[in-house]
Amino acid sequence: NLKPYGKKLIFFSPTIRPNPMFNLFDHNFDIQDLNLLLYEIDGIMLFNFHPSSVKYPTVPDFSSYENIQLLNYKGDEINKMLCQIDLLITDYSSIFSDFLIFNKPIIFAKFDHENYIKTKGVYVAYEKDLPGPKVTNWIGILKHMRSIFINRIDEYEKQRNILRTLIYPNLDGDACKRITQSVMSLND
Repeated sequence: NLKPYGKKLIFFSPTIRPNPMFNLFDHNFDIQDLNLLLYEIDGIMLFNFHPSSVKYPTVPDFSSYENIQLLNYKGDEINKMLCQIDLLITDYSSIFSDFLIFNKPIIFAKFDHENYIKTKGVYVAYEKDLPGPKVTNWIGILKHMRSIFINRIDEYEKQRNILRTLIYPNLDGDACKRITQSVMSLND
């Protein structure tokens, strides 16, 4: 269990980057601003880089910040942890679709959007289809974190619900019943 009692967990999970020069901590990152906001909202920021990504030599030293942690989770570990997360921050990772099940806020960090689109492309209409604010820097992330946790404004709940229903039309808790019926019908 990652979640200390009462703390808000913010999980930043960027996707794999083909560009070895990409630095997540460019784009107006200020560790003091992040740290102050985390204390204000009683939160913990968790970073988990894609396991196939190039190693980030420019990751700041977070060792003196008790509310900022680097994780090295993969697959199943991430899936088990998602239910504990209060806010997901990602860029182009499909993890957002897994997180939709919980109907909690998502922020999309499109820090190097033009370059990423040129090299990797995306399979959705990024601006229109993704159910969360799209930000171009850390100032935008902190602004939306403040809005979500302090002002309690969640402008994308309806959009998340619509997309969740499209992706998971049978999210009703009856999966075992349907599987049993399907298996039993094999005997017919």
